[in-house]
Amino acid sequence: MECTEIEPYKRNISAFDEICELGEKKDRFIQLRREKQLELDDVNSNISLIEAQIANILMTKRRKGAR
Repeated sequence: MECTEIEPYKRNISAFDEICELGEKKDRFIQLRREKQLELDDVNSNISLIEAQIANILMTKRRKGAR
């Protein structure tokens, strides 16, 4: 069987470069996901604080209304 490929080494280098590029792209997305997760954690923390304040207000109103 005759090999029709001219330079298989070039193909291997090209595949290696593509793998490296995809690895870098993956790393960028992972970093972006971490940053977004930190933002979400901050938002969730703020929501919890607001919910706690609302609960305190409601409890205070109930106590005042029961008197």
